[in-house]
Amino acid sequence: MFSKLIEWISYIFISFIKLLIIFALILFPFDTRLSENSQLASNGFYIGAMYNYWNYVIETSGRRESNMLVIYDKSLEFGIGVFEWWVRLDRPHSGVDFYRLNVNPRITGHPDSHTYIPYPIALTIQFTGSGLRLLNKAAPFVFAAFVIDDYKLIYDEMEENRAEATKDAAFTILKYVFCWYGARSGAYLASFILPGVGSLLGALGGGAVGRFVFESLLTHLT
Repeated sequence: MFSKLIEWISYIFISFIKLLIIFALILFPFDTRLSENSQLASNGFYIGAMYNYWNYVIETSGRRESNMLVIYDKSLEFGIGVFEWWVRLDRPHSGVDFYRLNVNPRITGHPDSHTYIPYPIALTIQFTGSGLRLLNKAAPFVFAAFVIDDYKLIYDEMEENRAEATKDAAFTILKYVFCWYGARSGAYLASFILPGVGSLLGALGGGAVGRFVFESLLTHLT
């Protein structure tokens, strides 16, 4: 009875901490103390986070006890909310005495190499995956706020200068396109290094790079 109570209290405490982290992740990009470059980076970073949310589901456990981290591909859906697994980090179990990274051959088209992962790196991947899972939960709220902010700016400008507002609207759409495809490129390239967690981190970095590339082009065009 006492152990159940401790388990229940621990669950509530951990859930509360996770909610605080998600809340902090939502607020961070709107911190007015951020420098201009930090604002640009966070803008692209969170568009990259939205790319991850749109394409992947991250779970810190799976259908088997050996699963430490499972990343599902939303493009392969078998039912409402049931997706094909893409990358799976497993702990040792009967028949396999090492930590390993499995990649689904039905998605990649290549045989699963069951890559050996040293224990410290396996824990790092699991911990990073847990953080990315929380970021996935924050991403749609931040992205929606970005879109609303951009819409308000263009709407207000439309009343003063319709031609200028139309041009800015086109540039705003291009900003999202650059960041989105930057995230896609980053995920693709990072998959060659570390499929799964590496891919998602690559998407975040690619989104930020895409934002800076767009800003540089915009400076030269205007």
